[in-house]
Amino acid sequence: MKSKNGKPSGAGIPDYSGFGKIAPVGGYDEEELEEHFDEKIRLTRDLIEASRTMGSEEARYLVDAYYATQENRKRTDNQVRALGTEPHFLIQWLSEKNRTLEHQIGRALDSYTQAHPMGDWMRGVVGIGPVLSAGLLAHINMAHCPTVGHIWQFAGIAGPVAEPASRYASYRIDFGTEIDPNKPPHIDVADGRDLTPYFPDGPTAHVYRLTVGTSDAPLPFYKDEPIPEKGPEHAEDEVTFELQYKYLGQKPWEKGQKRPFNATLKVICWKIGQSFMKLSNREDCYYGRTYRDRKAYEIANNETGLLAEQAAKALPHFKKTTEAYKWYEKGMLPPAHIDARARRYAVKLFLSHMHGEWHEKFFGRPAPLPYPIAHLQHVHFIPPSVGQTKGSAPAPL
Repeated sequence: MKSKNGKPSGAGIPDYSGFGKIAPVGGYDEEELEEHFDEKIRLTRDLIEASRTMGSEEARYLVDAYYATQENRKRTDNQVRALGTEPHFLIQWLSEKNRTLEHQIGRALDSYTQAHPMGDWMRGVVGIGPVLSAGLLAHINMAHCPTVGHIWQFAGIAGPVAEPASRYASYRIDFGTEIDPNKPPHIDVADGRDLTPYFPDGPTAHVYRLTVGTSDAPLPFYKDEPIPEKGPEHAEDEVTFELQYKYLGQKPWEKGQKRPFNATLKVICWKIGQSFMKLSNREDCYYGRTYRDRKAYEIANNETGLLAEQAAKALPHFKKTTEAYKWYEKGMLPPAHIDARARRYAVKLFLSHMHGEWHEKFFGRPAPLPYPIAHLQHVHFIPPSVGQTKGSAPAPL
């Protein structure tokens, strides 16, 4: 079909002549409009300052947004590399904008951590940047974590899945009058065993524990008198107890039940372990060096057969065609398993130190000693201050 001038009319053929051009908007030409978009991405000083007042929910959302943006930026960077020396300008533009947005979210989270009582302590740890700090501060409620074991459980890194025999009874005994948190009263139970003091829970109460396995918890006694369980019928009693059952190790996740740990916090702890591993050759990264030393210890134990029992438990969960199966079959843990154990050890030590500092700031008193040191005759206590080694080098986000 031809037009009146004899040239093709172009009917049905789309016109791409203006594709890629940005029409002037609001008085901006193309170049000015792009600069205007960049300004929209960058956070103003007022917005950065406002980040200090975020609540935990907002901070959790921003941490998730940061890592989502980071993953998008990585995918785009990979696409740029795959396209060679001359990637399409639109792909390159997207990579740059994702990088800018990632950086701006990091700035906001940095401001958020500065306003937190634990911000200064976090800044003293090589390997812990503002995003990891914000993730920890936003997901952990210290009011619910009187011991570091509560954090380990909540993060899903308390250890192997607990066996029924490790189930214990947790008695919270309220004495009605103020007690010395460092010298709690002696409590025994009906079968003659003594309760183990665990941690103070307020000026008048202390939490005790007793391993009971699959049995019911026996009745506690104070000064040879039975202690009634707290309830309306015992509202006038001076001394009462509340009972919970818990596990040593990670609580089992039964089918159909709610996940017994925070999946996002577990990922953050994994990222912390990766950070310590990557910085382990730096002398000022204390937890990185802890990871390295622990890995050497684990390798030595693996080579001498001390980890054969763990290998036997893991063997049924792997196919015979996998490389891991070959290691477990020999009674040894594969290198990846050894590395994960070392990273987890360093992370748990860091969390223990973090809990000690945070507990004292929040409750106004020192944290109870970790259970293995307080009650299992472990004597190698490492103070939290040893991890404060950050120099002038910037920490990774």
